Amino acid sequence: MLHYDLEKKKNQPLYETLYEALKQDILKGRLRPGERLPSKREMARDNGVSVKTVLAAYEQLLVEGYLTSKEKKGYFVANVETMEEYHPEPVSYPQLYQEERWFADFTSNNTIYE
Repeated sequence: MLHYDLEKKKNQPLYETLYEALKQDILKGRLRPGERLPSKREMARDNGVSVKTVLAAYEQLLVEGYLTSKEKKGYFVANVETMEEYHPEPVSYPQLYQEERWFADFTSNNTIYE
């Protein structure tokens, strides 16, 4: 589910606000190449806008090369990694384990945990 705070800005239609939000998510790597976007109806319902608003934003992204479309499948993020504006945010993964350090002293047959 993609939810955006789509406040109507002065002199800017809602579809442009949605378009800008999606474009930034694509260029920052939050939406990965090949990732399927929600259907127009889902996106409209989740963000409280009309299907026409979502369609206008999707179509603009499609024209500019940020999205691809497959009939009966939906809209997908295009491979934008070659675009000059593409600057993905670094991904930080949670630490899954902590490496322990052991010292082996074979002269006294002891193993010491540091």
